[in-house]
Amino acid sequence: MDLNKLRTLVFDKTGIKIDTGDPIFALVALNEAVLAECVEQHIANLQGAADQLKEQTTHLIEAGDRVKKLLLQMGQTVEEPSAASIKTATPEKIALPWRWIGAAGAISLCSSLLVLGGQAALGYPRIPAPVVVAAPNTTVAPAPTPEQTILLQNGAKFAKMWPKLDAKTQEKIKALTQ
Repeated sequence: MDLNKLRTLVFDKTGIKIDTGDPIFALVALNEAVLAECVEQHIANLQGAADQLKEQTTHLIEAGDRVKKLLLQMGQTVEEPSAASIKTATPEKIALPWRWIGAAGAISLCSSLLVLGGQAALGYPRIPAPVVVAAPNTTVAPAPTPEQTILLQNGAKFAKMWPKLDAKTQEKIKALTQ
C-alpha cells in the first residue's frame, strides 16, 4: 500500500490535504486487513470445493472402470467413446483455474465495497469528519474562541450600521477609536 499515492488521490478527488501519519490511514490498513482475510477465506473455500470435486471425479472414473470390467466379465462388448465425441476427465486435468481465484477475489472486493457503501449510505457507524492537515511550511489559524466569535458578530453588525450613521457621528466615533 503506497501511502503517498493514496494521499495524492485523496487530494486530487477532494482537495483535502492529509499527512501520511493521519489516523485515516489506520482505517485504510484495517480495511485492507479485513479484505485480505475475506479473500483468504474465499480462496480456502474454493480450494476445498476443487479438492472435493477432484476426489469425486476420481471416484467416478474408478467406478466407470469397475463397470467396464464387470461388463467385460459378463461377456458383453464395451465400446470406447471416441476422443472427438467426449473429452476425458482425469484428476490431473481438474484443477482450480487461476481465473476462478481472481473471480473469487473480485467478488470478495465487491461485497466488501457493497458493505462499506451500505454503511456509508445508512450513516452507520458514524465516523467523525476528517482532520484537515496543513501542508508543510504553512500555518493554520486556530478556531476562534467564544469571545472572538462574539466580537466578530458585533463587528459585522457595526459594519452594517456604519453607512446609516450621519457624517458627524462617524467623525466622533473615529476620533474616539484613535
